[in-house]
Amino acid sequence: MKIDNIVFYNWGHNGDIHYSKEFVKDLIKKIKAPAFYQTKCNKNILKDVNVEVVPFSMDRFIEHEILFENTKNNLFINTWIGSSNRVYLINGGCCLDGNYKKYQKIYDSLNLKIEKKIYYIPEINFNLILKDNIDIFLSKYVDVKKILFCNGNVLSGQAINFNMNDIILELANKYKDCLFILTDSSNPLNKDNIKYTKDIINIRDNDLNEISYISTFCDIIIGRGSGPYCFSTIKSNLLNKNKIFIGFTNLIEDAKWANNIELNIDGAEQIWYNQNDKNVIIEIIENKIKNL
Repeated sequence: MKIDNIVFYNWGHNGDIHYSKEFVKDLIKKIKAPAFYQTKCNKNILKDVNVEVVPFSMDRFIEHEILFENTKNNLFINTWIGSSNRVYLINGGCCLDGNYKKYQKIYDSLNLKIEKKIYYIPEINFNLILKDNIDIFLSKYVDVKKILFCNGNVLSGQAINFNMNDIILELANKYKDCLFILTDSSNPLNKDNIKYTKDIINIRDNDLNEISYISTFCDIIIGRGSGPYCFSTIKSNLLNKNKIFIGFTNLIEDAKWANNIELNIDGAEQIWYNQNDKNVIIEIIENKIKNL
């Protein structure tokens, strides 16, 4: 089969695109053809991938894994985890195991060798992002414990969109020697030890890759399965046994995208809690802050 172009497509949100990245990079490398990516998301989230990002227009193919267009030698690859009537959503959640099963089928169809599961934990080439402002900011907080709060709403029902401000404010008041970095500033808190990623990064465009870079400097990463939390799920974080992830999601798969036990790695501690009880959430986070 002669392939002149690969067209990846995904009608999901930012996290779905992020979790497809390593599979996409690997397929481009193995097929060796010009690549395009159709998405409704901001093209900057794929700026470290060798693809041309184009508008999404693939609704009629949404349930196919792959399609080959004989007349133009175009190979279409569906990277959305919800394809095939959502059979790859493990227990209804999005995780590495489900993605791997999906791509195993794609690789087999193309007669390609798939790598071990750990290979496909996302990585971001931070040399291609705008990180100067981040480095300048963080140079002032080298010896300070940093907690990243991905406090924005989720878009795909991963969790209840409760207001996290009361929780953050109580913790920031109690732990004044810690720096709390927040990803959503729609209801800003004014405290010396609370900062917002948009002010640190200071760019007008999508900054999820830059938030991911900030996460590599943070001791604790907290969220509900939103885009920033997903973009913090990268190999350098997950393989770091000094990191702590705390996910407040309905399903464990949306908090622990890559499971340490399943991968047989001694990596980051990953905590999951599926309720929105303020006092319990504070207790869980506080126990980890105390042990930093």
